[in-house]
Amino acid sequence: PPDRGSAYNYFNGTGWTGQVPHLGGDSRNGHPVYLPWGPTGELIVHYHYILNDSPLKILRRDVKGQGERQEGVLTPPDGNYSLVWHSAMTSGANHEYLHILALVYDDPYQGQDDALLYYRSPDGGVTWDINGVVIDGLGPEYFTTIPGLRYNWANPVGDTIAFSFGFDHFDGLVFKSTDNGANWEKITVYQAPYTPFDLPDLSPTYGGGDGSSAIALDSQGKVHVAFGRMLHIYDIVSSPPGGWYFYPATEGIIYWNETMPILDSTAISSYTLENLIAGGNLVGWVVPADTTITLPSGQPNYGVGLTSGPQWGIDADDNMYLAWDALAPLYNDGQYFFRHIYGNASFDGGASWQGIKDLTGDFLFSWSECAYPAIAPVVNDKINLVFQEDFTTGTGAGEENFIIRIPESESGRL
Repeated sequence: PPDRGSAYNYFNGTGWTGQVPHLGGDSRNGHPVYLPWGPTGELIVHYHYILNDSPLKILRRDVKGQGERQEGVLTPPDGNYSLVWHSAMTSGANHEYLHILALVYDDPYQGQDDALLYYRSPDGGVTWDINGVVIDGLGPEYFTTIPGLRYNWANPVGDTIAFSFGFDHFDGLVFKSTDNGANWEKITVYQAPYTPFDLPDLSPTYGGGDGSSAIALDSQGKVHVAFGRMLHIYDIVSSPPGGWYFYPATEGIIYWNETMPILDSTAISSYTLENLIAGGNLVGWVVPADTTITLPSGQPNYGVGLTSGPQWGIDADDNMYLAWDALAPLYNDGQYFFRHIYGNASFDGGASWQGIKDLTGDFLFSWSECAYPAIAPVVNDKINLVFQEDFTTGTGAGEENFIIRIPESESGRL
């Protein structure tokens, strides 16, 4: 829609102030990413879509919640290109470095249908000392195209930065740098049985990821990853001819850290969860686990599994908090099951987990669709989590929806 835009609100510790329904002067923008910048400031990065010429817009101000915003522009490479579907974070003692991963789009780029470019700015997007680099391991010798939004930054620890990539029907990877993005190490978390260059006509059903992943760095710079489990099959010989297919009834949130062996489709398992349980890799599933349900025809699936969209928060003592959304078998609208936000926590570096909790189990959300959780990556005395709520299962209903903060009261719909 032409009025699509980025909204803003600010919580000052006691209440919400400064609500802006549409940021910037553009009539059509989206996919906002909010970041700390400088000692007290904030950045918002979104894109303004123009066919073959979409820039990223960077809104910057020195004090969060106050004052006028300055706007910067990150333009796409020369040619008929757009920059879209970005992921961003800031690093440095005062969050002075801005790091962006953005998809270059609309035309093939240097041997790929869509490519992923890395940018680094030392001054909040005014200048760029790394400008549009394809990181080794993500170029055309590895992938024919890069899917949008399959890349997510960890909160940095000193000069150690990292992002997750993939976790779909191909590999699940981590790219880690100990020098603030100058050099990168490629780490394989999950190894798929196929690459874009060796596809069969018909594959067996195999386990992988659903494209959703989250990554965190603990105080020692060790990587922790969570991703949604998915079953896949590649089939171009059946009628009608196709390609990749997924099984939306798949469940499981998978956990991995750098001390664990590489996962493969056998470990993830096409039909059971026992291998993941034995390896300490299964941290989320549909609850209650002893409930037998039959999914109704047409149950909304969001293009993912029954458990998806993990998000990390971690505190100064390396206590880790994980949230995701999942099918909620105890809640339905008379036809379809709702989704709720669930969480789990580990207080020993991922060696053990406290157990799954329905974070939206309050009566207030008994008839709510709760999806798309987001956790503030730094946990202090509270876990700050927001999610989207409406009252219709699935997406695209066109009704009013709400952004909810947990912990929250009935008066907290924003």
